[in-house]
Amino acid sequence: MFAVRKPGKCTPTLDANDPCDPDAFVSGCPAAMVCDAPRRVCRSTGHAGDPCVSSWLTTPPPPDSPPRTNSGFSGHYCDIKTRLCQLQRPRGERCTPQKFGAEDDPCYLGKCDPKQRRCIVESK
Repeated sequence: MFAVRKPGKCTPTLDANDPCDPDAFVSGCPAAMVCDAPRRVCRSTGHAGDPCVSSWLTTPPPPDSPPRTNSGFSGHYCDIKTRLCQLQRPRGERCTPQKFGAEDDPCYLGKCDPKQRRCIVESK
């Protein structure tokens, strides 16, 4: 997909916690990882503050969206306004209701009640 920018030597793709250069055009990290700038090592994506798109993505992303289409994971959701992974909120926390089928829910193991504007867990 990308043209060669300068001659070099082919090497194996890096793995988690391998040293990388976050400023390099090609960091060497696999597509499912990013070169963490402060630590300068490869790490998985989908953590708080990482670029993301909603897991409900039904229309093409904007041209400036991140190249990966990962949503947040492990207790995270993708905030569609900032396009950054955020920690999901626990029961009782304030929240803004999201459009089902269009936006990730900010509540952990529950949903955002539109009347109370708080995260609730529905009992059946």
